[in-house]
This record gives sequence, C-alpha cells and structure tokens, in this order.
Amino acid sequence: MSLNYIVLSGNLVQDSELRYTMSGKPVLEFSLAVIDRQAPELQQHIRVIGRRDPSAELQSQLKRGTAVIVEGQLIQRKLEAGSGHRRKTPEIHMDHLTVLDQPIERNA
Repeated sequence: MSLNYIVLSGNLVQDSELRYTMSGKPVLEFSLAVIDRQAPELQQHIRVIGRRDPSAELQSQLKRGTAVIVEGQLIQRKLEAGSGHRRKTPEIHMDHLTVLDQPIERNA
C-alpha cells in the first residue's frame, strides 16, 4: 500500500480559471507559488487542478496573490514540446482547498 497525499501552502501566481470538459464537468486550474522560507530564491510554481465540484463562486475568490493551502495528490504530468522533446512537470490534483486571510510572505 502506498500513500500519495501532499499539503502545500502558497500564493496564486495568477487568477484561477474555470473551464469545462467536453462532457460539461467543471475544472478549476491555477498556478501556486510555493516558497521555501529557508531559501526563498528556490520558489516553485506548481500547477493545481481541481475537479471536485469547483464553482464559479470559488473561482472568483482565487485571484493573483491569494494565499491558500492545497491538499491533494501529486501527479507527474508528461508534456511534449513542439520539437518532440519530452519532459515531466509536477501538478497537484486538488482534493481540498483552504483560502487564507493574509498572503504568505517570503521572510515571515
């Protein structure tokens, strides 16, 4: 048995986007800036995908700079560039989201 569950906190890099699949199911997407307080220059941007009942109300709260805690599964997404070069990038398939009151500071 293995456990794939991750909890990250950070600030949204840009406003979230709510789109719909071909079958009409909503999908919420945003990019999260995760800051290591010990080494702030190593900031990571992680793509977050929310497929569990995202709503337009939630999407309207998630603007650039909003601080959140994201819980979910870590997935390695395989991408292929136009030149045929393949790479992997991490993304979180979100199960739970908590919106915080204050942005997360680099040197807090």
